[in-house]
Amino acid sequence: MEISIDGVILDEENAKISVLDHGLLLGDGLFETMRTYRGKTFKLHEHYTRLAESAGKIFLQLPFTEKEIGKMIESLIAANKLSEARVRVTVTRGIGAPGLSIDCSNPKTIIIATKLEEHDYSNGVRLITTNAERAMPGIKSLSYLPSVIAKKNAQDLGAFEAVYVDSQVREGSFSNVFMVKEGIIKTPKEKILRGITRDYVIELAEKNKVKVIECDITVEELYGADEVFITYSTAGIVPVIMVDKKIFKVGDTTKKLIELYAGGVSEWMQKA
Repeated sequence: MEISIDGVILDEENAKISVLDHGLLLGDGLFETMRTYRGKTFKLHEHYTRLAESAGKIFLQLPFTEKEIGKMIESLIAANKLSEARVRVTVTRGIGAPGLSIDCSNPKTIIIATKLEEHDYSNGVRLITTNAERAMPGIKSLSYLPSVIAKKNAQDLGAFEAVYVDSQVREGSFSNVFMVKEGIIKTPKEKILRGITRDYVIELAEKNKVKVIECDITVEELYGADEVFITYSTAGIVPVIMVDKKIFKVGDTTKKLIELYAGGVSEWMQKA
C-alpha cells in the first residue's frame, strides 16, 4: 500500500513520522474520513472546510490548501489503483518536546487510501447506548480512544455502533443519529460532531419537503421513534432495526432518504 506524507507518495514501510510528533504523543491533531466514487472525492470542500475550522479552534495552521489536498488524494488513489476508496487525511501538530506545549515544528499531513469494502446494510443494523463521551465533540481530533472503546463494547454485544448518551442522545462513535416520528425527522444538535453526511441528509430532506428538527432527544424519545437511522461518510445512510432492546422497522422515510442520497451522489458524479 502506498501512503502520502506531505504530498510525497511512499510505500508503507517507508512512510514514517517522528516519535516526537505530538500527534503520536498526545493525539494532538485532526483527521477527516472521506470516500471516493470512481476516483473522485465526495464532499471534499465540506471536509476541508471542517478541517480548517477545527484547526483554527486548536491553534493549528494547516500546511496545505484544499486544492493541494485534493491533488494529493487523486495521486494516491492512482498510485494504489483504487476507484471506490476510503480516504483518511490526518494532520498532526508536529515535532515538539514532551509536554503540553503547542510550540511544535514540521506538522505532517498523512493521507491513507484503502479499498472501500461495500456492505449491504439495507436490512438495518443494531445500536447500543453508552454513557461514554467524546472529548471536544465539535472537532475530529486524533484523541479517539473513547470511540475506540465504545465501538469495541458495541461489537462485544453483537451491535454495529454505540450511541453516546448523557441526559440526551448525542451521536455514535463514528456516526450521527436520526429518528423519525410521524414523518418528521429529528436529530441531536448539541455536543456532536456535525457530520458532513449528516448535513447533506438534512439538506436533501428539506429540499424534498421533509421536515427536519435539530433538537434534544431523550433515550425514551429515541425508543419511541417510528424509524431510526445513522449517517457517516463511507456508507451514507444506514437504517437501524434495534436500539438496545427496542426493535424498529426500516421505514418509508428512511428508504426515501436512501434513494435521495443515491440520486444526489449520481448527480454529483456526472458533474465531477
